[in-house]
Amino acid sequence: MKKNLFLFLTLITLFASCNGQKTIGKSVNEQGKHLWYVFQDTKNNYWFSSNGEGVYLYDGKKIINFTTKDGLANDTIRQIQVDKLGNIYIITFRTEKIYTI
Repeated sequence: MKKNLFLFLTLITLFASCNGQKTIGKSVNEQGKHLWYVFQDTKNNYWFSSNGEGVYLYDGKKIINFTTKDGLANDTIRQIQVDKLGNIYIITFRTEKIYTI
């Protein structure tokens, strides 16, 4: 029950922070030129933080770029972490947001 409630609240937060957009992130052909940090999550996805270009996700097939247009508080990403439930924490200059994959 707690897990379902947490997932529900996380999804509400995610969609509300993205102004109701249905598609989150933009598929790109390459990563930015100002990468700072690389993180591998529990699903073997690679996350790349950048200085001013948001965060990039590489799932082994495609690269997706998430920016303030997708709900990030800031495009300068300082750290990426995952919790035991698989929630991704993206820490920016302003705040952290929770994203699930």
